[in-house]
Amino acid sequence: MKKIVLVAVAAILSLSAFAQGIEFEHGTFAEALAKAKAEDKLLFVDFYTTWCGPCKKMSKDIFPREEIGTFFNKNFISLKIDAEKGEGPEISKKYEVKGFPTMIFFNPDGTENMRLVGATPDAGFFLSFAKQVTGEETPFLEKYEAYKKGNRNLDFVRGLILSGGVYASTLPREEQGPWYEKFAEMAAWYFVAKQPHEMMNKDDFRLISMYLDGPNNGNPFVEHIYNNYEAWAKLIPNEDLSMFIFRTNNQSMHESYRNGNLKFREYLAAVHGRLAKVYEDTPDADADDTYMVMKYVCESGYCLYGQKDVDGYCDWNEKSKAYQKERGELDARSYMAFVGNCLHASKEYISDKQVKRLMGYLKEGLKLDPEATSLIDNMGDCYALLGQNEKAIEQYNTVIELTKDNARSAAYYKESMTNKINALK
Repeated sequence: MKKIVLVAVAAILSLSAFAQGIEFEHGTFAEALAKAKAEDKLLFVDFYTTWCGPCKKMSKDIFPREEIGTFFNKNFISLKIDAEKGEGPEISKKYEVKGFPTMIFFNPDGTENMRLVGATPDAGFFLSFAKQVTGEETPFLEKYEAYKKGNRNLDFVRGLILSGGVYASTLPREEQGPWYEKFAEMAAWYFVAKQPHEMMNKDDFRLISMYLDGPNNGNPFVEHIYNNYEAWAKLIPNEDLSMFIFRTNNQSMHESYRNGNLKFREYLAAVHGRLAKVYEDTPDADADDTYMVMKYVCESGYCLYGQKDVDGYCDWNEKSKAYQKERGELDARSYMAFVGNCLHASKEYISDKQVKRLMGYLKEGLKLDPEATSLIDNMGDCYALLGQNEKAIEQYNTVIELTKDNARSAAYYKESMTNKINALK
């Protein structure tokens, strides 16, 4: 199944689509710091790990961008440090790097200037953060004081909201929430103060992406983008515009069927209708595949969530599996969300006969991967629903055994499975 049809969609363009991005040094931390001092620049260090998904997002979608490279190569010496290899563990410990990615800006004397933890939502956010480090952007709190005193210039408010996210990201987690609520209120006011056609620029698109990037079909600003796609495409890079359109339309489908609303069929039809040109313009996007996959997801979801019809849900998922098999994409993962979602949503009303039907699918999935822990866990849940507690406990213990040597997940699975076992005793 192509990633383009998922709700949580990753950017789909290769690095070749971008011009020169950040030029990273290849030496040691000490060498990079010495070079920064010699050139009177700050040192930017990206602490990452090879298994970190958000780290890969930054390396694939943010660091290679032309505007990022232009600013960083002028103002910083940049270095990537694998926190688990070479000098990485020692330096990470010294600077208390605890999450990934952690991006730290160092002064030439080696003291920390600012840090950013986690992947940024977009390139604009990352660039704004860097500009606040160098002083090219006014510190957020100074601008916020002007806002409190009554400054409602639209460009000023927009800039305040965009830079506010950068400021909040530097605060302890418990202090971030109240600020994000303030930003949401500012954005709501901003959207009332402007008309959709007045938002046709890159900065306003960033606001739209930040605050309307969800199940917002029908929102006038989202509708304006859908209905004027070709005009927007002249202003916004394809990788940003198309992903926003795909995500919002897909998420609107999901919200619709979960609420028992058949409007998902309207949003689905848009894939071959008013959004067809977006798919045509976007590399690796497949409108036909998106339509078929989302049709199975939506129709089955409508049965499960809207109609509480477990058999209808299973019938649609059988069609989905047949489609995946035809395309050579059927594997154990094809069964995981299918059965797991059903068990979670229907456990209060599912019949024994339907539980046994789900167990048949689990057996099919386990033939493809006998050690698929999610499927074994679900098999235990099915036995528990049937009152066969000993068999359920056996499945849960199997999960613990299979994951005991996994440093990243062993503790989670042991606790989760133990809780299920204790609940049956």
